[in-house]
Amino acid sequence: MLSHAAVADLIRSVPLRDFASELVSAIEATYGDRYLRSIERTGWTQQLDTLEVMGCKSVDYTCVKVISSNPSLASAEIPAVAGTLVCTDAAADKARLVCDTAILTPFRTAAGTAVVLKRLKPRPVSIAIIGAGLEGASHALLLALLFRDVKHVTFVDRDPGRATAASKEVTQLIERADPGRVVEIVACESSDDVGDLYESDVIVTATYGTSTVCDLRNRAKKQGKAFIAAVGADLQKKRELDDSVYLNARFVADDLAQCLRQGELQHAAPLLGLSQDEIDAHKTHGGRLLDGRIIGVEDLLARGRGFGQRSELMTVYDSTGFSGQDLAMARVMIKLCEARGLKRVPWNPGKTAFLADVLPEVDVARSQVT
Repeated sequence: MLSHAAVADLIRSVPLRDFASELVSAIEATYGDRYLRSIERTGWTQQLDTLEVMGCKSVDYTCVKVISSNPSLASAEIPAVAGTLVCTDAAADKARLVCDTAILTPFRTAAGTAVVLKRLKPRPVSIAIIGAGLEGASHALLLALLFRDVKHVTFVDRDPGRATAASKEVTQLIERADPGRVVEIVACESSDDVGDLYESDVIVTATYGTSTVCDLRNRAKKQGKAFIAAVGADLQKKRELDDSVYLNARFVADDLAQCLRQGELQHAAPLLGLSQDEIDAHKTHGGRLLDGRIIGVEDLLARGRGFGQRSELMTVYDSTGFSGQDLAMARVMIKLCEARGLKRVPWNPGKTAFLADVLPEVDVARSQVT
């Protein structure tokens, strides 16, 4: 059972670049797991505040993650986003890992972006981050560590002070994690002063998705194809990208069925010609639609060679949060715990008379539960 501090301590116990690389490898493996079964994210939404549950299982573990997002209530005492992961042995109903995910979720989301980048744009030089919160900062940090050609990162945020703070923090973390590595990390002075932001090789939109923040109608002046990781629009009605992006893009979805209902694809797919019946009929996290213009990450990894040669001007990675990524994250954390020699805390030992353990006055025979 790992608290926020214990999770941070475990990550610090290994080189951060090694941790990120192992997380990427674990996510790749999860997409190839033919035994994986997942459920679509479900929950409650009121304006920006949400309560969500997502889960999956394979032959080794069953994972469930509960995420509470409270931006309208956020303060020094109340985090904007909080989450807890419970991972149990699949064969025996015993918890293997219970941990806080405030650090882990943005790291696994950034690692998911890295999985797709490795296949489609493996040598980015410049990265633009729109939204300088924890998600945006995690993308800047992990992508700069994982892709050695990255030389420049730009932050832009509605709050210029947040962009400046994120640029300083990520600079310090890279210097600590990779001494001698030189990456120029800067902040736009205002959200209107974006300069060459849209000319970057990689653009990450990491906002709350309440309005469009990325309009690339002038992108045609840039040689080569843009890669956009859209990670902020992960619920119904949320959106970060303009129609001009949709009409000029091919799409990779972390969970295709989920993205069609909750990601950027909920807006893009009808515009590109998919009917509502076709959208409703798609039930799997992989697959191909519109002659391969829209594909799942699973298909990109297994048989997506031709996808990179398509004629669209840009690629959108639609990231809504795939439960298989959480399973990969759990596997990495369990491995770290075992390497550190952390003892497993007994959990649900399977006693038929467990009520008698907490209520001694209860008749043991009557406390058996079927």
